[in-house]
Order: sequence, then structure tokens, then C-alpha cells
Amino acid sequence: SATDTKQPTAFLQYSHTIGIAAMEGRGFYYPRDTAIGNDGRLYVASRSTDNAIRGVRVTMCNLDSEFLGVFGSFGSDPGQFTTPAGLAADSAGRVYLSDESVHRISVFGPDGDFLSMFGDRGSGPAQFDWPSGMAFDAADNLYISDTQNNRVQMFTAEGRHVLSFGSKGSEDGQFHLPWGLSVAPGGDIYV
Repeated sequence: SATDTKQPTAFLQYSHTIGIAAMEGRGFYYPRDTAIGNDGRLYVASRSTDNAIRGVRVTMCNLDSEFLGVFGSFGSDPGQFTTPAGLAADSAGRVYLSDESVHRISVFGPDGDFLSMFGDRGSGPAQFDWPSGMAFDAADNLYISDTQNNRVQMFTAEGRHVLSFGSKGSEDGQFHLPWGLSVAPGGDIYV
């Protein structure tokens, strides 16, 4: 309102820093995305540099910077990833990681145990070309930015394709290389 004198960011206040720069163990190395599990555990996907495969992993910690372990490693086998891009956690505590280079989503348990994966390279339903940002809605539907296909795909938490929307362009409802996305509490999707 016109009488409101508060600045829009007046509620933001620095608390503390979590983690250190490290290729192994408790730190992060070129962190790409974060997710918070239903138990408050923080997951950080480290991408590493283009020529260093040692730093590729997901680090688990809490908001007090207590190290809880790592999972994943560089590779294309189940449970591995080469170019981690996005992280999201569902209401059951499962952690989802998108991999731009192998064009799939890997699913892990809260402690990092590999559970499943879905997707491969292509432009059809449930196929990806550089999947990146991810977010869940209140009903545990997973939205994924399918960057090179210029669309967003929606899946159940079990990985079943529900729908896709968007196309390449600059008109309403069109995208040009969408990456990050978020779902608001009311269900609106921001891409």
C-alpha cells in the first residue's frame, strides 16, 4: 500500500554459512543445486570442473553444518551422474537428481541409496534433452525443465509421465532454454 514504508527485503537477515570448498568429504565443489529433505537434511549437488571427476557427488549435511555423508560418483551407471544439474526432494524423503549429459533423472533414498532412474535422450514424452531444474508441487508431482526441448514435463513421484507444456519461442507459454523452475504454494509454476 502507499502507506507501507517497509522495504520488500527488510525481512531478509544473514544467519550463517554452511560448508567449505572441497573436492571430497564434507565440502562442496562447484555446487549446482540444493534440496531440503522432509527431515531437514540439506542435499548439495557438486558438479566439479570439466576436467575433474573426483568432485562429482551429493553432499548431505544439516543446517548446523554437521556433515552427514556423500553419495553418487562420476559415471553413467545406475546411481552415478556426470553433469548434475537439479535436485528436488519429495514428501517421502526421496531425492531426485537431474543429469544434463546422460539425460535422465536418478532417484535416491534419504540416506543416498540408489532407488531408480527414468528418462533417456529424445524429444518424446518422458525423454529429455538436458534436464535441469526440478520442483515438486503439494501433490508430489515433479516438474522438470527439459532445457534443449524448450518445455517442462510433469511426472508422478514414481517417474510416470503425466504431461508436457511449452515450446520454443518468445510468445506467451513458450521458452528459450528453460532451466530453473519453482512451484508456489498455490500451485503456480514459475519457469
